[in-house]
Amino acid sequence: MLSRFLLRLRAPLRLVLFMALGYALTLFVPDGVIRWMAIRPRTTEGLSGVLLHPLLHFGWPHLWANTVGVLLFGGLVALESRERFLRVTALGWLPGGLLTWLISPSAAWVGGASGVVFAYLAYLMLQGFYRRRLLPALFSLAMIVLFYGSLIGLLPVEQGVSWQGHAAGFLAGALAASRLRS
Repeated sequence: MLSRFLLRLRAPLRLVLFMALGYALTLFVPDGVIRWMAIRPRTTEGLSGVLLHPLLHFGWPHLWANTVGVLLFGGLVALESRERFLRVTALGWLPGGLLTWLISPSAAWVGGASGVVFAYLAYLMLQGFYRRRLLPALFSLAMIVLFYGSLIGLLPVEQGVSWQGHAAGFLAGALAASRLRS
């Protein structure tokens, strides 16, 4: 039982490792690395950021906040199944990144795994209602009650924080919850 639990957490731990390596890269390589890792909205150069932005973090507090989110919310998704974790991650990462590229202000440089974290959160908050079963619905309700305060990140309240990336990730997670019902 414990070994299955730990095996399921390998995927979120690997993602955190890649996030840490991406952050280390920005510390030891000239600023040019940020140019191709960040989403720069509606520019062809910024499209590479759609693929790499979850690995780019602007400082230790940014990396730490997303690490906690990946381990907590991503870990809960991974406990369901590794496949479910990979699917929700992929939806938060790629379509969420593309939507961020489309809707963010043109002068923005967006990086970080926050959109993926919000995809996990939306999935956890909504999946139980899509399944139409009591225990998953109660779990989703508990997630809403415990973490509704995190939804403030979907609003433009803090300068320099991409609420567009958070909202795009949340929408991707809601899509995942509706698609992955079983």
